[in-house]
Amino acid sequence: MDHERARSLFIEYRDEELAQELRFELEEHLRTCPDCRRDWEAYNETVTGVSALGRVKPPRDFVQKIERKIGRRSAGRFFGARNEFNLSFALVSFVLIVFFLLAYLFIASGREVRVIPRAGGGDTEAGPVTGGDTASGGPRREPSRLEEGGTEPR
Repeated sequence: MDHERARSLFIEYRDEELAQELRFELEEHLRTCPDCRRDWEAYNETVTGVSALGRVKPPRDFVQKIERKIGRRSAGRFFGARNEFNLSFALVSFVLIVFFLLAYLFIASGREVRVIPRAGGGDTEAGPVTGGDTASGGPRREPSRLEEGGTEPR
């Protein structure tokens, strides 16, 4: 076993999580390698000393203080103020909806309906104006069924 591999097994060895074969191999290496044995003893003493300190209960607002500090240092990218309802988005959406509604009404109101006398006299007929000027200078309109050679609807 090489030195790097032996040192990488210290945590599992101390926690007694190594397989038996690997544990025997590490113990043999520690008996024959003074450098790894010294590193193991230093590691084991450190962990034992830290474990003897016991647990310290953090203050109640510990997490909030950490989040605020991270928020300040990261310029709000992490744990920044979160607004579930973004007012600017709602305002822009409302303005766009009103704009498109007004544009639709303006365009729809531009369609004229003119009353044109029928060829045989009598009643008049209305047809939608399709826009554009004809040779006579007036707006063009869609022809009625009578003008296309059809029959009058009953």
